[in-house]
Amino acid sequence: MSELNQIPIPTLEVDESSLGRTLDTLEQQTITIGQQMIRHLLCLHWDLLDQQQVDEYCAQFDSDIVEFDGYASQKIACRLGILHLQRQVCFNLQTDKHLMPGNDLLPEHHGTIITRTLQEWACLFPQDLPFRTVERLLSWQTQQPKVISRSEVSVLVQRQAKRLG
Repeated sequence: MSELNQIPIPTLEVDESSLGRTLDTLEQQTITIGQQMIRHLLCLHWDLLDQQQVDEYCAQFDSDIVEFDGYASQKIACRLGILHLQRQVCFNLQTDKHLMPGNDLLPEHHGTIITRTLQEWACLFPQDLPFRTVERLLSWQTQQPKVISRSEVSVLVQRQAKRLG
């Protein structure tokens, strides 16, 4: 948690051009900073979980069987925007294979992982709105442009329809 104290928090700024809109400016800056802090906190929690998985995996073997071979990044699209989680790569000398113990905590994936909540939003919003508007709304909600594209929204809706149908 001491790393949380090291998050650089920018000074809130109000300039001459925003007079009369000071509250709106303050609100937007606070939301932006808050989102950055929450993203950072999620990544810190992930790092702890990933390390726990690595430690549990290594505990199964003699100390000289597993070597650490860097990190691999996993792109996550979630209600906080786009995150890149680091997974520690291990090399098992006994099996002569690389693996990432932290992958056991993730859903099956081949590319970007979209969290359940973001998938739900992407499937619910098109009931009343066109895909282009959904794309903009999700970007606005997550504070990140194009967190999910129109075509990804369409694919998610089609997949969900198949599951339900």
